[in-house]
Amino acid sequence: PVTYYDSGSYQLVFQVAEFLCVTQPDLTLKPVLAESWSPNADGSVWTFKLRKGVKFHNGEDFKADDVVATFDRLADPSGASNALSVFKGLLSKGGTRKVDAHTV
Repeated sequence: PVTYYDSGSYQLVFQVAEFLCVTQPDLTLKPVLAESWSPNADGSVWTFKLRKGVKFHNGEDFKADDVVATFDRLADPSGASNALSVFKGLLSKGGTRKVDAHTV
């Protein structure tokens, strides 16, 4: 789902979806679908290397196109994504770009 309003829904999402990275209790980031990430010199652009061999429930490969489509959906102002407030001023629809099949 793009929008959820309660902690139960948030926990449900964690049962059926994975993230590029997650915050650990010590506030460090743990890679999940991303293997690594790095910023450019001024921190305005981040590059994420994606794990290879990840499959969706239907057997299709997880690739950069999926990340681009997901971020475009989450950053679309016509949607009701909870992420809009997080992305405001940082990421807009069309702001995520594919570098190659496993890099955004």
